[in-house]
Amino acid sequence: MKEKSEPHLSGHVHLEAPGSTDTVYLFPAYSLQYGTGKVNLFTSYNGDFRYFDVEEVSTRTLLAEPEASIRRTIQHVRQKNWSHKFYYGMDYFASDKHALSLYGWMNPFSSENDGEVSSRSPEAGASHMNRREEDSNLATFHSLHYTFAPDRSTGHELSAEAGLHTLHANNRLAFSNAETGVVEAHATEPSQQTYRFKADYVLPLTDRSKLNTGMQVRYQSIEDAAIPDFSYTSALLAAYGTLDHRFSPYDVQAGVRVERYRYGMNADAENALFALFPNAALRHTLPDASTLKLAYRRSVTYPQLYQLNPRRFFEEPYAFRTGNPDISPSFTHDVRLEYSTMFGSSFVSATLFYNRTNDAIHSLTSVTEGRLFETNSYNLGRVHQYGMQFSGNLGIKDRVGIQPHLRLFEVHTSPYAFASERGVAAQRSGAWETGLSAHVGFGRGFSVSGIFNYASPQHRIQQVAFSGALYFVSVGKTIGRGGKMEIVSGLPRSNTFTYRGNEIDAPDFDSRSEGILQLSSMPLIFRLVYRFSRGTERDRIDHDEVSTPQAPGKGF
Repeated sequence: MKEKSEPHLSGHVHLEAPGSTDTVYLFPAYSLQYGTGKVNLFTSYNGDFRYFDVEEVSTRTLLAEPEASIRRTIQHVRQKNWSHKFYYGMDYFASDKHALSLYGWMNPFSSENDGEVSSRSPEAGASHMNRREEDSNLATFHSLHYTFAPDRSTGHELSAEAGLHTLHANNRLAFSNAETGVVEAHATEPSQQTYRFKADYVLPLTDRSKLNTGMQVRYQSIEDAAIPDFSYTSALLAAYGTLDHRFSPYDVQAGVRVERYRYGMNADAENALFALFPNAALRHTLPDASTLKLAYRRSVTYPQLYQLNPRRFFEEPYAFRTGNPDISPSFTHDVRLEYSTMFGSSFVSATLFYNRTNDAIHSLTSVTEGRLFETNSYNLGRVHQYGMQFSGNLGIKDRVGIQPHLRLFEVHTSPYAFASERGVAAQRSGAWETGLSAHVGFGRGFSVSGIFNYASPQHRIQQVAFSGALYFVSVGKTIGRGGKMEIVSGLPRSNTFTYRGNEIDAPDFDSRSEGILQLSSMPLIFRLVYRFSRGTERDRIDHDEVSTPQAPGKGF
C-alpha cells in the first residue's frame, strides 16, 4: 500500500540568433531534469558568445621628460569571446534520512582580440602592427554532497560536501610589424587547483531558535608553466556558528566565523593570519507589516589567480599587466539599516549603508625604466563608502511592472605609504548608480520590456573608472503554454558604447584609456524560449558553487 512517487520531467530551451554577424551577443541555454523513484537526474548548458568590432584607444603622456612625451595607441580589433558551460549531476535519496548528490560542470572558454594596431611615440615615431592572439581555457568543478537527517520533523540535519575546482589556461599574444619583420611574442600558461571540504550541522534549540554550525577546509595551488620557479599555495581552516531566534515582532541572528589562513610562494606559506568575522542582524516587523532591519558583517576578500601571477600580460605594445604574489587578503566592515514595505502587489525599500575596506586590493600603474607602463596589484590602502540606496518592484493592474534602483554614495580613498610615495593622494568624491527595468503587457500575449543601467565615474585609489550607459529594449509574444518569442535590440541608435575606461593623473604621467564597441545602428537578437514541466516537481539538493577567475582587460 506504499505510495509511489510520480515521475517528473521538466526543463527549458533558450535559443538566440543575431540579426547580423557583425554584432553577436548571445546566451543560449537549456536545462533538463528527470526524477523517478529515489533518483533525480539533471543536466543543463549555458552558452556565452560576444563578438564585436572594438576600438581600444589609449593616450599616455610622460611629464618627467624635458618636454611632454606622448604615446598614443589605437587598436582596431575583433573581439571573439565564447564560453560553453555544461552542468550535470544526480541526486539519490536512499531513505528519508540519507541523501547523496553528485554535481559537476565543465567549462571550455576563450577570449581573443585580433586586428591592427597603430601607435606613435617620440622614440619610434608612427608604427603599424598586427595583433594575433590564441587563448584557450578549461575550467572544471566536481562536488559530492551527503545529507543525514535523523528526524526531519525536529529539524536536525548534518551535511558534508567535498569538491575540486581546476583551471588550465594558455594565452599567446604576438605583435608583428610587416615592414620590419619584428615580432614581439608573449605567453602565459597559468593553472589553479582548489580542494574544498565542509561540514554543517543544524541544531534546533526550541521551536523559535536554532543553531547553525560548521567547519571548512580549503587548499589551493597556483602555477604558471611559463615561470618554472612560480608556485603559490594557500590553506584555509575555518569554523563558524550562527544563532537564529524569533520572538515576535523581532528576528535576531548573530554569529561568528573563525579563520586561519596560510599563504605564500613555493609551498613555504610563510604568511599566516588568524581572524574573526562576526555578523549580526536584527529585524523588527512593524504593525503595518513593514520591516526595519539593522545588519553588520565583517568579511574577507582573497586575491585571485591573475592578481597573484607575476607573468607579464600585454594589453598593447606600450602597456602590460602583471600580478603580485606578495599581496594579502583585504577586509571589509559593512553596516546597513534597511526599511521595506509592501502595498498591494508592490514593494519598496530604502537603505542607509556604510562600508570600509582595509588593505584594499587595487591596481597601480607606473613607468618602467624602458618607458613601458606596468599595471600591478597591491594592498594600496583603505576605501570608505557611505550613502543610501532605493529599490522596488511596482506593479500596476497586473500588466505593468517597474523595478527601479538608485544608489547615491560618497567614496573616500586613503592610500598607504607605498602608494603615497608614488604620488597617489587621498580622494573624496560623490558617485551614483541607477538602473531601471520595466515591462508592459498589451493582452493576447504581447509585451514590451526594457532595461537600463548607468554608473557615474568612480574613484579607485589611483584611477577613475568610467563606462557608458547600457540599455536594451524588446518586444515579445507568448506562444501556447510555456513558449515565448522576442526581438531584442541592444543600444539601438547609439552606434558606439564605451564599455570600459579609466583615467590616471600621476606626478610623472597622465593616462586615459577607453574600450569602445563599434555597433550597427540597430543591433538585433531573435530569441525563442520554451519551458515544460510534467509530473510532481522535485527540489534539487543545493551545492556550494564556485567562480572561475577571469583575466583582466579581456573585452566586453
